[in-house]
Amino acid sequence: MSEYTRTHRWFDEVWHKGNEKAIDELMHENAITHGLDLGDNENGTKAFKSFYHSFRSEFPSIHVKLETLVKTDDVEATHCNVTGKNSKGQQVNFHGIVVVKFKDGKIIEGWNAFDFRKMHQQTGHRLVAVEGVVT
Repeated sequence: MSEYTRTHRWFDEVWHKGNEKAIDELMHENAITHGLDLGDNENGTKAFKSFYHSFRSEFPSIHVKLETLVKTDDVEATHCNVTGKNSKGQQVNFHGIVVVKFKDGKIIEGWNAFDFRKMHQQTGHRLVAVEGVVT
């Protein structure tokens, strides 16, 4: 079992407990987020909350199990196993990796690499090629 880290606290408060106020407490207002669909050139808590509301409405039941891979004074990298149910009751189970950089105790930058393709396939979505786009 890995130790309880700042990244664990983020997932516990924000995703497991649905504590939106923890976003402001744990994330710098101008934090940079990579790998999530926050919109072009959008960052910070406001942009993250938009993503958060959208994801939570589609997946009201979500649990992220973290195993710490690397931890330094200001960076934590974890492997994630995500399980949950979407708003239609369909179960999902997919993996990802998160790297989080902290400054003054708050998230200042985060990199996310989740297998959202697997998540979408488990809920019956099919990815289709768009003409002129390499997939």
